[in-house]
Amino acid sequence: MPATLTWFHQPRVIHERFFDKVTLADISAMSVDADALLRTGTTPVHTIIDLTDVTWLPQNLAKIREAMRVPPHPSRGWVVLIVPPHNPIIQVIGDFAGQIRSVNDQYQVVHTLHEAILLLNAHEPALALTPADST
Repeated sequence: MPATLTWFHQPRVIHERFFDKVTLADISAMSVDADALLRTGTTPVHTIIDLTDVTWLPQNLAKIREAMRVPPHPSRGWVVLIVPPHNPIIQVIGDFAGQIRSVNDQYQVVHTLHEAILLLNAHEPALALTPADST
């Protein structure tokens, strides 16, 4: 799978990174794996989803929704999606997928990891995230 799933700041912030060509099977597998990891964290568990290095995503939104069959978990905090500013197709599709993963409209699109860290720190200052937290 062209993706990685790690703790950005254990047990509070998950980091999902996708690369290259992402398939519906990749999206489905990550959805299941991320939900399992989320359940091991301390509530609320925030998620940073990084699409910066993605070159292609499926474009059928109904099939993407179907692939993400795991409903948002109530332990989920903010979902922060990092999208490349120069690729509007990935922005739109990523935005759609990110909204499916969010709970209570705790969702934001940014363009860099630095912006994601600033956003999460603004909503939960006790996290005190830094780029060094990334694994």
